[in-house]
Amino acid sequence: HLKGIFEDNESNNLALYFTYKWTLKNNQKVEFDVVDIIEFDNQNKISKLKIIYDTVTARKLVEQL
Repeated sequence: HLKGIFEDNESNNLALYFTYKWTLKNNQKVEFDVVDIIEFDNQNKISKLKIIYDTVTARKLVEQL
C-alpha cells in the first residue's frame, strides 16, 4: 500500500513511503512501513537504492522461525 511519493527537485532522488506485506515461510503474514530512497543517474536509471525500516519488527519475526 503506497502512502506517499516524495521528490527532491534539487537532486535526482525520490522517496517512496509504503506498507510492505510479507508472508513468512510459516505462512504468518506481517506488515510494516518502509521508506525506499532511490537515486537516479543522468540517464534516469537507478544508481542507488536505500531501504529504511524498523528492524525491531522483522528481527522478532525471524527469531520465531
